[in-house]
Amino acid sequence: MASNRARGSWLAVLAALALPQSPALAQQRAIGDFAFDPSRCDFGPTLDAMFAELQQEFDRAEEESGQDLRTYDNMEETQLRVSRAVDAGLGPLTVTHIAISFDERMVFFAEDFEPAMRAMVERGVVFEDPYEPNEFGVLPEIMSIHIDARLNTTGEGEYNPETYEIDVVYDPLGKTRLICGIDRFLRKANEAGVSVSDMAMPELDPRVWDGSAQALFARSGEARTAGKREAALEASRQLLELIDGRAATARVEHAVALHDHAANLVASGRDREAR
Repeated sequence: MASNRARGSWLAVLAALALPQSPALAQQRAIGDFAFDPSRCDFGPTLDAMFAELQQEFDRAEEESGQDLRTYDNMEETQLRVSRAVDAGLGPLTVTHIAISFDERMVFFAEDFEPAMRAMVERGVVFEDPYEPNEFGVLPEIMSIHIDARLNTTGEGEYNPETYEIDVVYDPLGKTRLICGIDRFLRKANEAGVSVSDMAMPELDPRVWDGSAQALFARSGEARTAGKREAALEASRQLLELIDGRAATARVEHAVALHDHAANLVASGRDREAR
């Protein structure tokens, strides 16, 4: 009788294990493709896919605010942050949340700064300075990785009027944060797989910017790169004359040609004319 009950219990356990995982349990997975590139603010395929979804949420929130919060003439730019719970393992660490605030992307960990830092080193992250105490014997709790990337504790001192002491209070999203910032325009260029200059090129009307104009523009750039200043100036001068002859002086095509000619003037030391 007892053996039958035991057998029934085991069958119940096996049946429970065979059930589909709930969404919460499914999220408790390991991130095995973490690869941090601070120059592009990439974190590896898994986290990058999560950030792509979160970016859409952030963009909607910014649009609904009714103003461009990237400007710094108000205090709201410090308030708009969207986040998402992750609850996934990253080696010895637990990624608790990811968050976006304007051009910054953040990965939060449940662990303190030192174990998070050492885990990052094990995964190829290179810090600009060594992890060693300062002249007062205090170990750092913020370390730079790149000009716009760092790992830091989220703990801040807060006065406790009941104990008359300073308590350390952490960000609700996690105790340590890997943060990286990159201009949105550069991010879009990276995602599109094109250079910033190509991304910045406006859409030109092929009726004005036809094969002849494109050839002159290419010749100008090639000559300028090769240091052939006179040849570059001649090509950009012809391009301007071509666009002017098409009565397009008020169009973006003229602005592009004018900018190209100005670049050649500057390269030739004729800065005053370029103005």
